[in-house]
Amino acid sequence: MQSFKLTTQFNLLFIIVILFTSFIFTFVLDKVLLTYRERLIDVALTSYVNTVPNYEHKEDWERIPKSDSFGYFIYDNDLNIIFETDSEDFIDTIGLLDINKLVIEKKDSFISVKKGASTYYMRSIKSSDDQVTYVIFTDNSYLNERGRTFTWAIQLSFVALILLGNVFVLFWSYLTVERIKKLTIQIVEMKQSNYKKSLVFTGADELSNLIRTIENMRQEIEKSNREKEEMLQNISHDLKTPISVIKSYAEAIQDGVEGMEAFSKITTAADNLQIKVKQLIEYTKLEHFVDIKEFENVNISEVLINVINNQKFQRKIKISTDLDDSTYFGIKDNFEIVFNNIIDNALRYSKSKIEISLKNKVLTFYNDGEKISNNMIDFLFQPYAKGNKGQFGLGLAIVHRTLQHFNLSITAKNGVGKDGGVTFTIKPY
Repeated sequence: MQSFKLTTQFNLLFIIVILFTSFIFTFVLDKVLLTYRERLIDVALTSYVNTVPNYEHKEDWERIPKSDSFGYFIYDNDLNIIFETDSEDFIDTIGLLDINKLVIEKKDSFISVKKGASTYYMRSIKSSDDQVTYVIFTDNSYLNERGRTFTWAIQLSFVALILLGNVFVLFWSYLTVERIKKLTIQIVEMKQSNYKKSLVFTGADELSNLIRTIENMRQEIEKSNREKEEMLQNISHDLKTPISVIKSYAEAIQDGVEGMEAFSKITTAADNLQIKVKQLIEYTKLEHFVDIKEFENVNISEVLINVINNQKFQRKIKISTDLDDSTYFGIKDNFEIVFNNIIDNALRYSKSKIEISLKNKVLTFYNDGEKISNNMIDFLFQPYAKGNKGQFGLGLAIVHRTLQHFNLSITAKNGVGKDGGVTFTIKPY
């Protein structure tokens, strides 16, 4: 089907469905109408036979209304034909004796007899003096005559349905294909504009939902490109500072302006540069994260205690913990990086204490440092978001991106009261 145009596919499907449903409809309708047709015969025969009692005298038999569809004959109790109209073939086919038996067995009721390919229908009535029997009969011709009209109406309706249906399908498929062509042009223009040109969409059907989804994707790509451009500028600026320090002190030592003590400045700048490069590598690796098959249930308290022991002597800050045995589904090494970055950030800003709590998979890091400005708190986890002291980098961005891979969220909230401070909360989505 994919080798055909959409318009052709729509038309083929419509015709196939119509033909199939029409076949089923005709088959079922024929079965349903069978009873109706027999009832129609019964009503017609009854209506005709009801005129007979008005013509009980022999001199009136010639005046019984004639019908192209029906014949009738009259016989006495000795099975002698007294009067008949076009009944010789009917009597010869069925047999008068058999007819009389049927009349007796099904007195005053509708009778049908199948002989060969033909079906005969009859209705009988006794005269008031019970001396003669009137039999009104017909064959398939009555139903066939009316069936032709019905069949012609069905065929005409079927052809009209096919034609009108195809017109509507053609019109609808034309509009749909045109919308798809416009969407294709918009996507090409969107790509040429580096995902800055918006897609135009209206309506609420599936195609509109598709365009809306593509537009959301475009916005995400545009946002990602913008963040990458901003991050590249920040990286350039961030790396330029330690490189400039290393270069300037190295040139000063070479020119004899600085002595060997300048090496400590170079070492500090090199360490700073190493940290920044390491963070950049870690953030870049998150773009191509490992397979979920490598995830495992990690005991968070064990990872936290190990990280705290490695960092607790960096500053004279009291770190207190209250940890349960909650686990997160992820990778242990990545959790170590996350907690290292959070605690390092807390050590940088806290005044005297850090409190870490883990209860029922909800992990909180509190430090009594300065509050985060309201303008900053919504952008805290973006790459190179600048902190209160002018610090900026990738630490919290790595935290946020890593936790997203593990289906965990992180939020920051300012404390209340005289202690103030900031609380970071990690929990499952």
